[in-house]
Order: sequence, then structure tokens, then C-alpha cells
Amino acid sequence: MDIMLPGKMDGIETATYLNKLNIPVIYSSAYTEDNIIKRAKKTNPLGYIVKPIRFENAKIAIEMALYKNKMRKRLNKEIIERQHAFSELQKLNEELQHFTFGASHDLQEPLRTIMCFSQLIQEKHASKTYQDIPELTKFIIDAAGRMQDLIDSLLIYSGLSFKEKPFEWVNSKLIIDSAISNLMITVQETNVNFHIDNALPEIFGDKTQLIVLFQNLFSNAIKYCTEDSPSIHVSSENFEDHWCFAIKDNGIGIDTKYQDYIFKLFKRLHQTGTYKGSGLGLVICKKIVSRHGGEIWFESQPGKGTTFYFTISKKVEGS
Repeated sequence: MDIMLPGKMDGIETATYLNKLNIPVIYSSAYTEDNIIKRAKKTNPLGYIVKPIRFENAKIAIEMALYKNKMRKRLNKEIIERQHAFSELQKLNEELQHFTFGASHDLQEPLRTIMCFSQLIQEKHASKTYQDIPELTKFIIDAAGRMQDLIDSLLIYSGLSFKEKPFEWVNSKLIIDSAISNLMITVQETNVNFHIDNALPEIFGDKTQLIVLFQNLFSNAIKYCTEDSPSIHVSSENFEDHWCFAIKDNGIGIDTKYQDYIFKLFKRLHQTGTYKGSGLGLVICKKIVSRHGGEIWFESQPGKGTTFYFTISKKVEGS
């Protein structure tokens, strides 16, 4: 970049503009005045060659400039990576706080039930009124089952980050078939009708996590259906930078005011015991979708079924 240029902008003003575009600049000028040098330095040039230009000096200046530019790019990359890591650390810290509070709160409920009914059994045994013991035992078993479901879900959620696998190209139809196969007993018991589009894409992702994603959404569709035969329709749509999947059911529906609520840790729309489960299924889904560079949401009306949508980025690189 020369200092003197024809037109309204001189070389320093032009370099200021180029600097905003991350274009490296070396000055080549006969000007050596302090005020001009100070102005030029503010544009963060990678070199300043004083005219008349000697080949060796120019060669050295260019080599130094290339090295500085390489180091500058590396530094910027490290800064971005550290900022990203710090942001992820903050997010994980917030998740851990919610996780710890929610886990301790939700585990206390079945534990209190077990303790309470165990004490009642002791009292019934002491008073020799044995006829109530089978019913009390059932309450204990149910509470222990709820605790087991919650612990299993907590282990899955907390282990997602540690069990991440490198991304690979996978056939989404095969992913869906695997999810259905894992739910085969429930599918047979409830007589589910699946309607799966033929033109489903190849996607780039973690095969195991994607199976869990579809499996959880299918499981919810079956669980919250009051019809004699649950119906689940799976489709996809191709966009420029992502795929969008839709899973439509004929269940009880969800009020849209709970759009954000149901994807948070330990948030349920129904009282404990009304529907089987830990309440962590959709939270796990959101975490998986987020890792695949996407978003998840739903459209629904109470009593008219629900359609869950989630996107899978075409630009995500496997970790």
C-alpha cells in the first residue's frame, strides 16, 4: 500500500478499511515523517518499506509479514476457541446447578414414599394387621421403580458428553428402524401405526445418539396417546444448510405456552405417577439436537396431537 493515492482516500485511510476486512497490508512509501508513521501504525500493518525499494529488503519484509499474518491467524483462532470453551463451561456450570437441584429434589419424592410405607409395614406387622401389607408393599415397589427410571435417565443425560462418538454418514431410515426395534415390545402392545416417508436423507451425525433421539420422541408419542392405536408419521424437508425432521402423532397434545418449559431439566406437565417416565426424555433430545447444530420445537393443540420438529445441520463436523 502506497501512502499517496489518487482520489478521496489516501493509503492510510484505505488500509484502515482493508483492516476491517482482515486483509493484511505492507506499506511502501517514501514518507518517513513521524506524524505519518504514527497514523500508519494505527492500521496495524505487517510491514513498512521505505522507498526506493531494494529487492532484498522487500523480500525480508514480505517474509516477515507472512509469518506475522500466520501467527495473527493462529492467535485469533486460539482466542475464538478459548471464548467458545469458556462459553461452553459457563453453560455446563448452569446445567450442573439445575441438574444437582433437580436430581436431589426428584429423588427425594420416591425415597420419602419408600421410607413412609416401610414404617407403615413395620407398624402393621407389630399390630399383626397383615392384610394391608401387600398394598403397602406395592407402593414401595412403585416408588423404587420411579427412582430407578430417574437414575437411569440421569445416567443417560450425564453420560451423553462422555459417550460421544465421531460423526459419520448414516441413513436416517435405518436410524428410525433401529429406534422402533428398541421399542418393539411397546409397539406390539400398543398396536402403533408408523407412517415413514420413503425419501429420508443421509445425515452426518452420531449414530447412537440419533437413535436415542428418535426413540425418545417415539416413546413420548406412544405414551401420551389416548387412542386405541397410536399413529406416528415421520417426514423430512431439505433446506440449504440443514435437514428438518417432523414427527407427528395423534396424542393428547401440548399447550404451546409450554414451548420452552418442557425442554428444561426436571420439568413435567403431569403429576408424578400419571404417566410413566422420568421427565428427562425431551431434555436428552434437546442436548443431542444441539450437538448436531440444530434446534427442536413443537406445534400442537390440546387434544389434537403434536408435531415435534428438529433440525440437523449439514455443516456440523464430527468431534
